[in-house]
Amino acid sequence: MRNTVSKEEVSTFKEVYCNENKVILEILKEFQEYLVEPILDVGAGNGDICFYTCPDKEVFMIDTNHYENELNSEKHKRSVIDFFAFVPEKQIKTVFISHTLQFIDDDVNKLNAKISQLNPENIILIINENDGFMGKILDWIAANNIKANPETTVPNFPENYILKDIGKFKAELVCDNFCTLAQQISYLMLFDFTEDIKNKLVNFLKNELGRIPAFPINQAIYIYSNKL
Repeated sequence: MRNTVSKEEVSTFKEVYCNENKVILEILKEFQEYLVEPILDVGAGNGDICFYTCPDKEVFMIDTNHYENELNSEKHKRSVIDFFAFVPEKQIKTVFISHTLQFIDDDVNKLNAKISQLNPENIILIINENDGFMGKILDWIAANNIKANPETTVPNFPENYILKDIGKFKAELVCDNFCTLAQQISYLMLFDFTEDIKNKLVNFLKNELGRIPAFPINQAIYIYSNKL
């Protein structure tokens, strides 16, 4: 099991094999009222979501990977720092967590304490639904006793916030062969991609998917607020 990914892994998944960020950009148009600045983008990657969604809003983009010469707006400030070490220059109004919850959810009490310290008005959380074929993959991981760190909902998070809205959508993961698809799944689920696991997973994928190395990923945007 691992808890980090490289810049190259992130870029390859989001720019080559999966269209999730493009779909997220469209869905976020419906939730502009909750993107109250200043915004903290946790695990911002190359910054594309906030660059295209809120270029004129103040955004603090943090990531443990260094993204040089990526998308930037004059009102966006980038820092290479861990979420728990981040100290804001001013009161954060919105915490935006898009597909990074699995990297910060090891200790829910610590996570809730950090959110309480930041005390944002809104939390925008984007995660996989883990149903459909993603659910089958999780079952396969469990059946094969693979140590993984998949993206899942975290009970009692966020604490003291009210769920205001949900936007459900579907992204597509499409690869050119089953070996590549298996590798992308190891990225998604954060497990070590050994030769043995690769061979077993490729066989599983071929049996389940037939000839096409692709499947949909059901996802959701959860909007939380500390106001009634």
